[in-house]
Amino acid sequence: QPRSSRSRQRASDDGIKVAVANFIEQELQFTAEKFAEADAFAIDFAITDKRTGSFGIGIEVDAPQDPLLVSARARELWRPQVLKRAVPVLHRVSSHGWYHDPDVEQRRLRDAVRVALGTE
Repeated sequence: QPRSSRSRQRASDDGIKVAVANFIEQELQFTAEKFAEADAFAIDFAITDKRTGSFGIGIEVDAPQDPLLVSARARELWRPQVLKRAVPVLHRVSSHGWYHDPDVEQRRLRDAVRVALGTE
């Protein structure tokens, strides 16, 4: 992939993450905390459950791209099992859905947060 394509992709990724963080903070009224650095266990955001003081839900935008996670087994089974030790609920936001069907994707996120944090 040419360098300019990679730069545009990163800028696009950052844009969707800003949009999701803004939705969490402005629409859902929760703080979207950064969870981890960029590695196989990175999650874009986590929200603290006020009942426990611990993270109640982790939110990632699209599937992780770390080289350790090239296999579906590592990405969809192993990684979530390890992450659930720190964050009991993981929710994945689809950037495609966010742009092409935002009402559905935002409702999915809203519902996941409500269920995870017991605010439904």
